[in-house]
Amino acid sequence: MSSFPLTASEQFKENKKRVLLWNCLNLDKRSLINIGLNIQINIMKFAYQHLSTLEHNYVEINVDYKHTFGSYQALYVYPGSNVPEWLEYKTTKDDMIVDLSPNHLPPLLGSVFCFVLAEDYQHCEQIEFNITTIDDKDDDEKDGVSIYMKRTPLGIASDHVCMIHDQQCSRYLTRVAKNQARFKIKVTARTDTNVKLRERPEVELKGFGISPISNSTYHNLIQQMKLFDYMNKWNRTVLSIVLCISFLQLKMKNLI
Repeated sequence: MSSFPLTASEQFKENKKRVLLWNCLNLDKRSLINIGLNIQINIMKFAYQHLSTLEHNYVEINVDYKHTFGSYQALYVYPGSNVPEWLEYKTTKDDMIVDLSPNHLPPLLGSVFCFVLAEDYQHCEQIEFNITTIDDKDDDEKDGVSIYMKRTPLGIASDHVCMIHDQQCSRYLTRVAKNQARFKIKVTARTDTNVKLRERPEVELKGFGISPISNSTYHNLIQQMKLFDYMNKWNRTVLSIVLCISFLQLKMKNLI
């Protein structure tokens, strides 16, 4: 998209916490690729910047999280039906096995979640994603955590990809990973409205994904983006040379 900076390095200077492209169905393939790259940079940067806060504001988050969750999140939404390839763990089901190798965990670890919402025209002001973990060995279900997300209330006209970094969920998964090597993550999603309903309808998920974010993963991304910019710059230089040669050849033919 034309509003994005030209290089990945320039995008690292941004500080986009929230980009909501609900029902923007006319985006072309190139725009969606640019959006995906921009989101990857911004959400990993946000997660990295808040690693140090995960140890210090546990009480504050748990006291007021449900009413002020937006201040603890980065949220990006765009039309799409697939979990981005760069996420380490992904599935088209509602559960999957995760192995975060707790013996090698860094002291601070964040997480990025992705939820793929199916087309849905029901009225819904926000969604609650309930995340529970299950011991892979004995199927013992542990306590869970919820991520809340505002949604356009009038419905979504196609599948949408929702990328979220949530501080409370990051802390929860880090605590789980330090206590057990492998575990299953299960996600259910329900509508959450101001109307008091006896039962909140489930929201259809077409899959979800998760990636752990640490100091090393963030700095690896920076190196990858520098290489990406270098290759693009080199390709542009080669293209310019080729065009100049072609122009000179054409000019020589006209002189002859």
